[in-house]
Amino acid sequence: MTNPTPLPAEVGAVLDRFFAAELSTYSRDHTPVTVPVAPLWLPERGEVLVSTGIGVPRKAFNARRDPKVALLYSNPTASGLDNPPAVLVQGDAEVSEIITWDEELARQYRKVWALQSRGMGNDPITKRVFWWYYMRLKIRIKPVRIRWWPGRDMTATPHEVTLS
Repeated sequence: MTNPTPLPAEVGAVLDRFFAAELSTYSRDHTPVTVPVAPLWLPERGEVLVSTGIGVPRKAFNARRDPKVALLYSNPTASGLDNPPAVLVQGDAEVSEIITWDEELARQYRKVWALQSRGMGNDPITKRVFWWYYMRLKIRIKPVRIRWWPGRDMTATPHEVTLS
């Protein structure tokens, strides 16, 4: 495991505490496709984890075909952060084979359920009826460049760090 490059504290807080981000991939004809996701920052790996169900694999197919992806953290709702920056993570994605469940996915869902306690999947009946929803594809995003805009003022010139 590589030692991740340290990030500015304000950027690390956004990656760790934002509930949602917008994931952009490219379709087969290279049209950008953006969808909301619930990312999990894995600072020990220097990666962001996103997952998708096997019933809706389009973002995984797109990332396999063209691994250049981006995540925009722009909405601080439920983060508990006071006036955080908007953060754009540009990176390379790697898509897993089908996974039924593992500790990383459980960690991702604990974050979602903590903020959305009445959402789908937080009760035993839903888990039993929708078992297929937990058959997931993991999309690991290794950041290559991170840009951020203090105060989410995207008219300003962004700060930037390039990662190796």
